[in-house]
Amino acid sequence: MTGRSASRAILGTGLLAALLCAATLAGAQAAEGCRPVERARIALEVEHGSMFVPMTLDGGAASLLLDTGAERTLLRTAAAARLGLQRHDTYSHIVAGFGGAVATGEVHPKRVTVGGLAMSGFFALVADVSLATHGGQPADGLLGGDVLDAFDLDIDMSGRTLTLYAPGDCAAPILPWNQPAHGTPAHVSLRRHLVFDVRIGGQTLPAFVDTGAQASFIAADAAARLGLDAAALRQDPEVSAHGIGHVTGGLRLHRFDRLEVAGLTWAQPVLVVAPLHLDDADVILGADFLDTHRAWFAYRGREILFAPR
Repeated sequence: MTGRSASRAILGTGLLAALLCAATLAGAQAAEGCRPVERARIALEVEHGSMFVPMTLDGGAASLLLDTGAERTLLRTAAAARLGLQRHDTYSHIVAGFGGAVATGEVHPKRVTVGGLAMSGFFALVADVSLATHGGQPADGLLGGDVLDAFDLDIDMSGRTLTLYAPGDCAAPILPWNQPAHGTPAHVSLRRHLVFDVRIGGQTLPAFVDTGAQASFIAADAAARLGLDAAALRQDPEVSAHGIGHVTGGLRLHRFDRLEVAGLTWAQPVLVVAPLHLDDADVILGADFLDTHRAWFAYRGREILFAPR
């Protein structure tokens, strides 16, 4: 090898090493950029399958039901009055939920904090609704999708923790979990539900996670498509469900063989068969699912991830 050839060989080797080093550094920086940035960590209060978020509104303490199934954040009329929040009825709204619909006004607290994080532009609907109880008293309201979808959510029901993260744009974020994550594509519906596919009885059905539901549900018409007619359902236990309007009776609890989601299998799930009348999903996964599955909501990333407990 001549001196010139040797020089070129050394130069080529050095250039390759530099390129490899740069690629490694870029990869490390990209990976670091895919680590979600924590905004607030909140200790949840869990009671009878419901998760409650402590907040302050204009200096007053409030406890709101964590409700990813609710499109809008809402306060009970009595809670708004206790907190000294003036109700505005200039623009009235009708809020529909399981069990009925109610007319609402609005409140606009000036200072809102959750987990030490100050929230700007916060406002809530206000109405006379019946909600899950916390400490023997109804929850002060619902913390819904209009607030929650501004973040990535880490919902750890068994760990009694809700962590809010700045929304990420990475296709594969590095989650702060000690267990493997199982993800599936999702989309955000007009109801602010993060909707994804599940499989039951060999059929693919749209679903979303509703942290405000203590049980999991399947729409009666979807159950019928799976072969569960009225005669078959009469063999199942009868139950009632409580919504924002009133108690709905005559529902049935049916045990399915399995529910598959994100490559995971939920064996022998018991779902409430109910007339859901939803325009974006046939299945609701509630607190009974979250009790054994940690969940990550990536609204902007259009993905939901689970880790079995």
